[in-house]
Formats: sequence, C-alpha cells, structure tokens
Amino acid sequence: MPKDVRKVQGLKEGDSVLFSVEGDKVVITKMKDDVFAAAAGISRLDRVISEFVSDNPDLLDISKEDELETKLSESFKETFLDASVDCEQESVLECELTVIERKGAEKMSRYSRSVFLPTKDGIKEVRFSGTLRQ
Repeated sequence: MPKDVRKVQGLKEGDSVLFSVEGDKVVITKMKDDVFAAAAGISRLDRVISEFVSDNPDLLDISKEDELETKLSESFKETFLDASVDCEQESVLECELTVIERKGAEKMSRYSRSVFLPTKDGIKEVRFSGTLRQ
C-alpha cells in the first residue's frame, strides 16, 4: 500500500484493513483488533452450541434442567476458560450464558441465538443468550 495512503489512514505494519467498493470509489477502513477477537469468540461460542444441540437433543427439556446446565457448562469449558449456564422454561427454553474466554477478560460481547428443533409436538425453540467476556 502506498506510503501516503498509509499515512492518511493511520495504518501501521500489522494493521488489518477492509477494502470496500462504493460506486467508482475504493474505501479503505482500518479494522479494530477487538472486532476480530469478538467475532472469533462468538464464532467459537456458536460452534459449541451447535455441537451440543446436535449431540444432546434429548437434554433440551426443562425436566432435565440440572443435567442440561451441567453438560452445557462442561461443553463451554472445553473451549473457554470458564462458563456459567442458567436455563429456565417460559414460552421457550431459555439458557442464559456467561462465558469467559481468558483470564482477566475485560471486553464483553452480547450473544443471542435461537435453535429450532423438530419434536413430535411441533417445533421447539431453545434460546441461548448471554455475555462473552474476552
């Protein structure tokens, strides 16, 4: 990248940039590292939930609340430093998460995802939401 462009954009070696095209203009945007870290953490969180749901569909029932909370917490702890889970049944099964990615984590990202599962009584929604501390 030309030196004058780097200077105008405030870019240094190792910075990440996003190039986008708007009409006949190329727009260069310097990306913040915490955006990538948050996206990576949320992507890992999403993967853990997807794997858990596909491996344990029988646990997604409020009558097995304690076992669900324990196993879901254990699944997160395989990938993250720590996690707490609290599940409640309202109109849908809701699991509130607090996931810690690393020791001394300061930044926080909110997370929300609904999973829809086919059951003999119709479609069941399980809602995962909470905080990812990075």
